[in-house]
Amino acid sequence: MEPLWKGGAAVNNNKSAQELIIGEDKKYDKLLFKYEILSLISYHLSLDDNLLKPSIRNQIIEGLRDLYLDGIESLDEYEDIHSYVEGEFSKKFPDLAKYLRILLSRNEQVHNDIRLFLIDNFLKIQKIILENSIKLIEKQNEDATIPGFTHYRQAMPIKWSSYIDMILSFNNYAVGMIDDFMNLINYPAYGYGSGFGSLSKFDIVKFCRLLGLNQGNLNPLFQANLRGFDELNSIHLLSSIILFYSRIATDLILWSTENGFVEIPSDYITGSSLMPNKKNPDFLEMLIGFAAEFVSHEHLIQNLLLGKGSFYHREFQIAKWKVMDSVSKFEDIAQYFFDLLSKVKINHGAAERIIDNSIYATQNSALLVYNGIPWKESYEIIGKKILTGEKLEEIEPGNFKIIDKDAFNKKLNSVIEKIERREKLYAFLLGAQ
Repeated sequence: MEPLWKGGAAVNNNKSAQELIIGEDKKYDKLLFKYEILSLISYHLSLDDNLLKPSIRNQIIEGLRDLYLDGIESLDEYEDIHSYVEGEFSKKFPDLAKYLRILLSRNEQVHNDIRLFLIDNFLKIQKIILENSIKLIEKQNEDATIPGFTHYRQAMPIKWSSYIDMILSFNNYAVGMIDDFMNLINYPAYGYGSGFGSLSKFDIVKFCRLLGLNQGNLNPLFQANLRGFDELNSIHLLSSIILFYSRIATDLILWSTENGFVEIPSDYITGSSLMPNKKNPDFLEMLIGFAAEFVSHEHLIQNLLLGKGSFYHREFQIAKWKVMDSVSKFEDIAQYFFDLLSKVKINHGAAERIIDNSIYATQNSALLVYNGIPWKESYEIIGKKILTGEKLEEIEPGNFKIIDKDAFNKKLNSVIEKIERREKLYAFLLGAQ
């Protein structure tokens, strides 16, 4: 199939080199098919009547809806989703195809597709985090005392329920970070051309309303230069979240050794092909590996942006591949990670045995302070007791249960409403009754 730029000044007959340049677009652009159609329908619904006759415009919209119903299996001969849609549209509606992408740039199209993809998938990620957090609250009744660590050494005792509440608190924080990110990208890319302003007359306010986007008076040069930065910010967000989860994974690996106090559910361990005794924490190890992969993607995208002049550069499509892969992968990782967490068991006896009596030192020091002994002296008194092997009083740690299930339910309902609102917009655009 001929590329979209065929007929212009550029001439390139080296198909092998072009395939290398196209790279993984054929794999990931399939995920943008829906958004390509939705954006084009919204665009034609918003076009000025003087630019395109309403009769032609309406036929194009119906043709796009038919094309959407056909679905997509692979891009095959096409170089990207834009050429696929135009090529398949041309086969079905040859007389209309010449009007399909009137005064549109692939740059604004793919940027708009990516933003819609990110909005929908980050809403899905929020839903996964909130739903599983609520399940974790409901299933988590363990009240065991376990050792807390700094520098991989026992520091102070904590409650297992407090540890879980720490994870839930981070999930609440992560949902807020996603909200902040989506507020930044919830704007149209259609309308900036290739970064120099659109020559097309269309109602941008209507276009935004149809796709559930915000409308601001934004400089088109600025908007175009957010390509690459949108990908960077999204991968930074994913990296930040999975980095935290990777630290929990490390805790669980260390705490589930033969002398540990945590039991990892059998669904998430594997055996050895040689040693029958092995129970390997492979899922948790791979989660840590995925975190490293996400961080490497972030550094890659930073390097893609480094030293570039303003506006679009072709290698930004590599950033698209990494982000789309990471978003899809993260959804599965989070779902399974929370399932694992909800099934973790604490061996109370092992937890009691592993706790060293010195772990109560700080609490014992605090008791002396409250009995009128200056802090420095109380610190030294307890230190001497540890050195002489004198047993300290075992003091029950406080139980931090900060996260409120009702607040999570409220946030979850809000996310579900946003998802349903977007689905209704899409159903309208696609002609669903």
